[in-house]
Amino acid sequence: METKYNFIQSVGRALAILEQFSHDERTLGVTEIAKRVGLHKSTCFGLLHTLQQLGYIQQDASTGQYGLGLKTFELGQAYIDGLDLRYITRPFLLEIVEKTQETVHLVVAEGCRAVYIDKVESSHAMTISSRIGQEAILHCTGVGKVLLAHMREEDWAQVVSKGLERYTEYTITLECELLEALKRIRECGHGVDDQERELGLRCVAAPIFNARKQAIAAISISGPVSRITREKQGDLSEVIKQATQEISRRLGYRP
Repeated sequence: METKYNFIQSVGRALAILEQFSHDERTLGVTEIAKRVGLHKSTCFGLLHTLQQLGYIQQDASTGQYGLGLKTFELGQAYIDGLDLRYITRPFLLEIVEKTQETVHLVVAEGCRAVYIDKVESSHAMTISSRIGQEAILHCTGVGKVLLAHMREEDWAQVVSKGLERYTEYTITLECELLEALKRIRECGHGVDDQERELGLRCVAAPIFNARKQAIAAISISGPVSRITREKQGDLSEVIKQATQEISRRLGYRP
């Protein structure tokens, strides 16, 4: 027999408060929160105080406004860890390597950084100089550029403020040129590293989105320019976009 439980109103109200915060609205005042949730201001303040004591809400001492606390990040991180992105993507990486016979990378975004978390080597003798745990350079790698194209403005600005270092004669070092490249990536859904990080190496990459429409990771196909020709880029981009779109769908992304 199914056991029926009563809805606990105070828990529902507390969770409703947490749901008012978003990427676009990171801080809110108690009056605005109370209005949105439909609570008396004193009741809302009491719930905020409890959530603050538990670490789910924090208050800016200078403005008095509230924002999400570290505990919410820890819960979100636990959820993401539970999904195990590497477990979900691994079959796709293997399939891409089987189809293309080129090396495939999985990179995750961490603020204004990107880190390689998985790699499947091709059977060819030439190896790609990357390793799991290594940071991907954003402005001159395929995975880096597709993540950069979908970053928040403040993260993007931080990357550019550090300067666009030149690695080869093909590296984009001007902000205006990089912006144009990122615009093309958003329009076509994939990015290319055409010997920008390493001479003789070409990559095609596409982003992976989560349920909140955030580009949280990217996958790339990498190989020598002799095999990944410009004529083959179109076919490779379709292979990788099919994979990343399906992975994104499994993570709850809906365009």
